[in-house]
Amino acid sequence: MDFESWFGRGVRYPDEVRAWIRDMASDSPGRHILHNIFEREKKFGNLTREVLWEFFDDLGKLRQARPTTAPRDAIEEVADARPGFFCVAGIAGPSRDQRCSRIMSIHEMRTYLGARLHYPPDFDRHLDQQFADKIRRGLIASCELSGPIKGGRSFGWVTSSEEVDRTVQSVGPADAPSALRNGLGLAAYDEGDCLVEVVFPAPFPPLIRFAAPTFLDGGRNAHFRSVQATAGWGRAVDLVTLDDGMPEAVHDSCEINSSYRIRVVGTIDRPCPEPDYDDLLRHSKAMM
Repeated sequence: MDFESWFGRGVRYPDEVRAWIRDMASDSPGRHILHNIFEREKKFGNLTREVLWEFFDDLGKLRQARPTTAPRDAIEEVADARPGFFCVAGIAGPSRDQRCSRIMSIHEMRTYLGARLHYPPDFDRHLDQQFADKIRRGLIASCELSGPIKGGRSFGWVTSSEEVDRTVQSVGPADAPSALRNGLGLAAYDEGDCLVEVVFPAPFPPLIRFAAPTFLDGGRNAHFRSVQATAGWGRAVDLVTLDDGMPEAVHDSCEINSSYRIRVVGTIDRPCPEPDYDDLLRHSKAMM
């Protein structure tokens, strides 16, 4: 992991960055993230050298100030401190004329976008199903929702609406929730979670940045894999096969409104596959 020769000049905090690399290399999730940075991002060029240089500079400063920061957490802490520079910083995203969708759990929608409806934020599958039933019956539409469409960080993730439709048609409605969870690498969702689709207006909102994801967007998530963007899309890791899964892109946070559509996909009916990061690393290396 010779980051200095990659840049062709010395870095300001070489000892701190080397220590971070050693810490990351101590377990298999960290080794997969290093593979993303030093082999995949270097080969595919999804990030400019300026962005990478600034990342290592800020990372070194963080490690100098707080050397005990967990190494994977440090990626997100550095990136999230300057989200306009580091996040959604990959190459230009897909055509804005394509339909895009976010797949999320009904609990997330109820909690983060349902404030106007006065649902309690507690994790409660009965309330989640009640919320989903109201969407199915047309009693809740996007105009009743409010809040930013994003994940736990400053940006959100989308996939191709066409691919969502194709998956649902291919496997059938009953198997679609599990197939979408696996194909989009959504390892946080497990058996019993109900999924909902948020369909963005087309064309994609013009003032919102939209890009293929990089390791800075993947953050501490070792399921993420940097790829050579195709037509502006990245690719999720399929949780079953470990091959490239469904298309994915990242976007700046945006407010939901009546121009978005929502539909219930259904409830995941099987457990999430257990990750084996050594297998994932071997698979990712073989795919290059």
